[in-house]
Amino acid sequence: MKHPHFLAAAALALLAPAFTASAQDAAKAPDPVTFGGDFRARIETFDHVPGLSSYTSYFRFRTRAFVKADAGDFTFYARAVNEWRRQVENHGVNRYPWTDELVFDQVYAEFRNILGENLPLRARVGRQEITDLGSMRVIADGTPSDGSRTPSFNAARFTLTPAEKMDIDFIGVYNRWYDECAIGGLDDHLTPGGNRDLNGGRADEAGTILYLTDKSNADLGLEGYYIWKHETTGIRSRGAADKGRDTHTLGGRLLPKFTDTLTGELEAAGQLGRTEDGRDISAFMLHAGATQSLDPIKGLTPYLMGACTLLSGDKDETDSNVTAWNPVWGRQPQYGDLSGLDCGYWYQNLVYPHVELGFKNAKKNHTALFQTGPMFALCDNGSDDGNYRGWHFLGQYNFPIIAQPYAENRNFSLSGHIEAGALAPGDYYADSTTAYFLRFQLMAKF
Repeated sequence: MKHPHFLAAAALALLAPAFTASAQDAAKAPDPVTFGGDFRARIETFDHVPGLSSYTSYFRFRTRAFVKADAGDFTFYARAVNEWRRQVENHGVNRYPWTDELVFDQVYAEFRNILGENLPLRARVGRQEITDLGSMRVIADGTPSDGSRTPSFNAARFTLTPAEKMDIDFIGVYNRWYDECAIGGLDDHLTPGGNRDLNGGRADEAGTILYLTDKSNADLGLEGYYIWKHETTGIRSRGAADKGRDTHTLGGRLLPKFTDTLTGELEAAGQLGRTEDGRDISAFMLHAGATQSLDPIKGLTPYLMGACTLLSGDKDETDSNVTAWNPVWGRQPQYGDLSGLDCGYWYQNLVYPHVELGFKNAKKNHTALFQTGPMFALCDNGSDDGNYRGWHFLGQYNFPIIAQPYAENRNFSLSGHIEAGALAPGDYYADSTTAYFLRFQLMAKF
């Protein structure tokens, strides 16, 4: 470990308010400071993923601790994270020792009622997560290169609420590929540029987001957005040349409620822009679906969903145009982990009609789904092969293990998660061997 004393000092500095809060709890005094954390353990394995030649299986451990301080209309929040892994197929390999890093994945200040209670305006400035806007197809993970270790944005977010159930968000983003907030030996581990390479391919990203959310009509939800994103040369798009670019995305989303049990979703977006080497960008995304709630069965609320997603591709990456969809900040597993492993979750060139059967048990907090459908490419891969990617399967199950008060004014919970995915490849890929992905997870929150 490169900085053992600095690491210890930083951890103590972060947790110091937590010990103060604990003492105040014991005295039953009002406490504006709260703290907590979580521990997640996963085992993941996958094989025969197109484009990835080797079998991989590993344990993955993530620890996080946070402190939150409230004072009227002001909140300060900080969270530290550490993740380490151990390979299963090679027990002598431990490339990610837990003592080797400390990363602050969230550090922000939030101000509320800036313009008064009659025109609510709140601002959140600093490193933060943004997962509450839309379908997460374009805005979800600000630092996708390290997976779920740090999904944060370096951003200033302003949210205006001009009317009830209506929000207007304006967000400025600047994510450097090199994480200066990380402590420890992180130069050659999880990502191509080391653990500090949060964007992938040693590329900086910046941009602005304007997002409107209108839920005032109970029968028709409306969303609209404009996103400008600048990417420096080095982005590993897997579907276009690795050149910097400016991309403008304009889109909207409709959420109609047809009956008490039948709802719909329609999202469409187009992209224009230009790359650093002078090529024009023109791409699109379209998603349409409907969900039917079924009759409850012994406390379970089942549903059936049918949908289709279209993402434009680029048949000729060497010509003067770029027509492949850019997922912007939607580079996270949108259809299970297996669906994006071969492209670094840079979703594009895809036609995916699918059905999903699932259930929820709100009282006991169980959820499950099974999703399946054929995947196609809008454009072939430049060879004589076809456009059929293969048949995709996804199953997920989330379940509680312990969900009860752990101590006075505290909660402790333990939950589990299982995911299984498979792809029977079509003629789009050279290898016809079935690919699979398996995950088992335990997560404790305190």
